[in-house]
Amino acid sequence: ALANAHMGANNPKAARVALERALILKPDWVDAEAAMVAVSVAEGKNNDALQLALRLQQKHPKSSSGYTLAGDLLMAKGNPHEAAAHYKKSYQLAKNGFVAISWAKALRSEGKRSDTYLPLTDWLKIKPGDDSVRLFYATVLRNDGKLTDAIEHFQYLLKKSPDNSIVLNELAIT
Repeated sequence: ALANAHMGANNPKAARVALERALILKPDWVDAEAAMVAVSVAEGKNNDALQLALRLQQKHPKSSSGYTLAGDLLMAKGNPHEAAAHYKKSYQLAKNGFVAISWAKALRSEGKRSDTYLPLTDWLKIKPGDDSVRLFYATVLRNDGKLTDAIEHFQYLLKKSPDNSIVLNELAIT
């Protein structure tokens, strides 16, 4: 909590000190280790942040955090191929909509357009009511020229929320 307050006050140096102290008391605290990655990014030390994320993966191989963070950092570095591998592992460990979208974006940036659908459709089978993933999926389908499929998903969203201006706009574009 103290590290978050320091980050909120734009003081990553103090946040680092607070996290280092916390990790002395509780060395295997995944959230504190993940927060150290964010501190390194805030300090402009992206290579250090990536090394911390990779170390987090080694120390906690059953936690998705290190994989998601590494994926984010690799995408920021313009390396979607490596990012996709990290997001895939993260998704396998802890399936969620955020990582499904991140993995799909990495695949798409890598040029694997047809593979983009896999994490999105998998997640929607698990949680069909995830509107943000469905909206992203419908937009991807539209951008790929699969208009009938896109319209079906946009209409599904409109049934749930008929006045949703974002969905109405996306459907109008389609």
